[in-house]
Amino acid sequence: ASYCPERALALTKQAMELHVGDLDLQHVALDRLMLYLPDHTDAVARCGGGDLLKRIMTKHYPDRAIRRLCVQLLHALGDSVPSVPLTEFATKGALARSGGDAPIVELRVFDTDM
Repeated sequence: ASYCPERALALTKQAMELHVGDLDLQHVALDRLMLYLPDHTDAVARCGGGDLLKRIMTKHYPDRAIRRLCVQLLHALGDSVPSVPLTEFATKGALARSGGDAPIVELRVFDTDM
């Protein structure tokens, strides 16, 4: 049996899809996806790779390592980095300080050394 990187990538992305909320799995999977760059960039991008990375980044935005890996992978794929709206994890304090009138704010991630 010969090793097939395309199959390994497909299984990794499938696990990421099925367990989007599992932070530990996402850390390991993103680390593994990084190993496939630059030799298999097309395979990482195929079948919605960029969209999956954006969804993972949005879901786990408070985690710096997830943000950093997603940004690096998206840049490597030539894909855009999403604007991530501040949600409950970031707006709760602002709402309390403003009396409930905090404006909607979007963050744009540019720094890959997060």
